[in-house]
Amino acid sequence: MLAEILLSLSGYQSEIWQKSGGKTALLNGHQHDYVSEPERAMLEVLKHMSSLHIHVRDAAARLAAAHPSVICRAVCSAIGQVHLASYRENVLEIEGAILSNDTAYVGAYGIVPLSAIVSNMQPWRRRLEWLSTAIHFIDCSSSKGPPSSECTGRDLLEWLGREIHTGYSDIEDIVTQLLVTGQKCWLQIAASWLLYGKHSSLGAKDFFVCRNNNPSSLADQFVVESSRIPFFVSKTASEYILVIGTALIHIQSYGNGLQSLDISGAHPGSLLASTLAALESLTFPLNQQLFEACLAGIDESISQDALSQLLPFKDIALLLSVVNRFMLVADGEFAMSLIDHATERVTEQQSSELSRPVKKSGQLDHLTIADSDLGSLLTKTWDELAALRTAANMEDDVVFEAARKMLVLQTAAVGATVPLSTLMPTTTILSLYIPPDSKLGLFLTPKDMRTYATINAYLLSIRRADMQLASLWKLTSHRRCHPTPLGPPRSATPLGQRHLRARRARESTRTRVMRKHWAAMSKTHFVIGEINGYLHGEIVRQSWDMFNEWLWTGQGGVGAKKESHSASVSPGKTNPSLPECERSRRDPRTLAQGHHAFLEAMHAALLVGDDAFISSLKTLLTLIDHYVALFARLQSVWEGLDLEEDDGVVDAFSNLAKDEKDVLSEMARSRIRVEERIASLVHRLKSIEKDVLLDMIEGLGSVDLERQGFRPWMPRTMNHLIMKLDFLNGMIDQQDGRDGTISDD
Repeated sequence: MLAEILLSLSGYQSEIWQKSGGKTALLNGHQHDYVSEPERAMLEVLKHMSSLHIHVRDAAARLAAAHPSVICRAVCSAIGQVHLASYRENVLEIEGAILSNDTAYVGAYGIVPLSAIVSNMQPWRRRLEWLSTAIHFIDCSSSKGPPSSECTGRDLLEWLGREIHTGYSDIEDIVTQLLVTGQKCWLQIAASWLLYGKHSSLGAKDFFVCRNNNPSSLADQFVVESSRIPFFVSKTASEYILVIGTALIHIQSYGNGLQSLDISGAHPGSLLASTLAALESLTFPLNQQLFEACLAGIDESISQDALSQLLPFKDIALLLSVVNRFMLVADGEFAMSLIDHATERVTEQQSSELSRPVKKSGQLDHLTIADSDLGSLLTKTWDELAALRTAANMEDDVVFEAARKMLVLQTAAVGATVPLSTLMPTTTILSLYIPPDSKLGLFLTPKDMRTYATINAYLLSIRRADMQLASLWKLTSHRRCHPTPLGPPRSATPLGQRHLRARRARESTRTRVMRKHWAAMSKTHFVIGEINGYLHGEIVRQSWDMFNEWLWTGQGGVGAKKESHSASVSPGKTNPSLPECERSRRDPRTLAQGHHAFLEAMHAALLVGDDAFISSLKTLLTLIDHYVALFARLQSVWEGLDLEEDDGVVDAFSNLAKDEKDVLSEMARSRIRVEERIASLVHRLKSIEKDVLLDMIEGLGSVDLERQGFRPWMPRTMNHLIMKLDFLNGMIDQQDGRDGTISDD
């Protein structure tokens, strides 16, 4: 009987145990009649351990051979080959001690107390029960339910990380060993990516770096699947892993022909040895902070040694020069020329504007612009700028030619999010075009390019409205008209004097009618000008100046001294005052991280993401288009009426008197709507100042920017802008209350 018990504990099916599973039928035959209750309880423990061992052994072997997760298979193999083997070794030690008549087990007359065996095997009961729980966790989700519910390597590692804290030292040791096994297996899968930039042939489902099915550039060929990131890999570490493998792919793709990589020791073969040494220095179980620090060192080595050779700083500086001058509208001549040509193109298609209903004047929703027209429009802009260039600014030819190659004026793609774009009737954006195989994709991501296109359309829309309002003051006859006499001898006749009085009375009436409209336009022009000055003159300029300072000197951030450099960086020059240690840190990865922080902070400060503000501003710009068109239409109507009254030229196909009444009525409604929208816009700015702006900007402080040594410029208040707009509201309200006059100056 003792031999059968030991055989059953070793994992063999024994006839000693009752297979029916009855509560009173512990032993086969009549053996249960010869054991006492205490012995029966001890035999119950041994039977339970025997069944646990067999179950765990068979399930672990099955899962180690067929489970889809390599990490789960490795852990199951460790359970069967290490921990269950240790259990069986303990059984063999007991058997050997009994055969050698060890007094610890064999008593008088060769009797082996059952309690001695149970007391020695009792610690394994808790371990086998935990191993059975682990096998159940691995097997339960994979044997039931859809494939998406299968236990993954990440699920198992996270579960093992929680199971360490059970309070039992022996269970903690087993969990730690299994966790180390799982982490080593995961690191072997990741090593193929970290060393060679390739996915492992095994364990692809356990690794969180996946190929992007719709890549738009070199930078997003691979993406991170967050649901596969294990608990010991932080978000920053996962980004390091992604960029390390991606950088190796880029080096292998573009670095084979660069002799500078071999000379500097930055060849992929040389990087392999240093990366492997860093990975071998890791201790298990992995510590999240130490693992992140190891990956940071690998990334820094690759970025400074190899990527700096692959993508020189001068190429990045040239790209940023194009971005600053044309995308951020630092070159005012480019913006004005582009807006003028766009306005001319729209005006050509609005030749039948007088035939449209008055309420639809200035609306462009019925017009369509082809992409070919947009291309020719941008070409005219480049040609005009080229004609204006002089010998003094010929040194910027490199930037100008690069901009002509990179910038594309096109209709926004279907589904693209462009909050504000009023340059053309259709949603039009000026975007950067970087070929998918260009090395610049290592620095500028597709998301960054979309952000720049959004900001550019936003700034151009405001600049266009400002130019439209300024052009109204060219309508001198609208603002002030004091008719002169007809000239001798007719001016001396009673008819000439009556004609002069009638004309002056007519112009006086028109002046009184238009007074409120000019006041509204003056107010609107001031509001748009102040908003444009704040967004472009303060937000964009201050943000760029601080980023440009950090770019060239390695210094910059909150509290740093602001030095006004040139409007754009000089791609062909280096800063001799820059220390060598700082120059070595100007690698593409560090610059890309600093640039991303700069762009995100500027995008937030420009309020592009505030839907309520953008909606109010967009409505105001649409009303301005309508209001300006009504001014032009009223001028045409009044010119026709003047010909009709003064010279007798009658248009039989139009009713100019009715048109004048309709236009003035619509202008009155538009004036009220514009002033209401301005009030709504100012109110929204106050709300942003109180609730949204500071929280939104301070939220950027949670981003780890100190690691790159750069913190972008962030506005602290909009009080000065709001004070100007509030003062204007009070001033205009007082003038409207007194029905005062508006100065022509």
